[in-house]
Amino acid sequence: MGHNFGERSTMFLKTLHPDLQRVLRASIRRIDFSIICGFRGETEQNKAFAGGFSHLKWPESTHNRVPSDGVDVAPHPLDWSNVVRFCKVAAVIINEAGKMGIILRWGGAWGDWGHLERVEPPAPPAVPD
Repeated sequence: MGHNFGERSTMFLKTLHPDLQRVLRASIRRIDFSIICGFRGETEQNKAFAGGFSHLKWPESTHNRVPSDGVDVAPHPLDWSNVVRFCKVAAVIINEAGKMGIILRWGGAWGDWGHLERVEPPAPPAVPD
């Protein structure tokens, strides 16, 4: 396939944690999608909350970290009502992350079909002295 990100997606990509950047660059080669949002500042986050597009106020969202641990993606061409296509994009991205040992949480679990977020791996167990 070999798709590429457009200018706007590339701009958002640069705001993401390097692990997310690697995962999304690998994923775009397999399925066509756009990056809708990466980092959100205080004004943007509170506007998203007020508009019902986020359940969290500033600075509680993974989108509010620098670099951002949260990303919103959408299948290309965009059709907000096609949940199946959102699921396919998420599946490809999660699969690519798994190959790299990167843990992602998918927003589809709470109805936010295009949202993915990087999860810090758990700390290794303490070794007794």
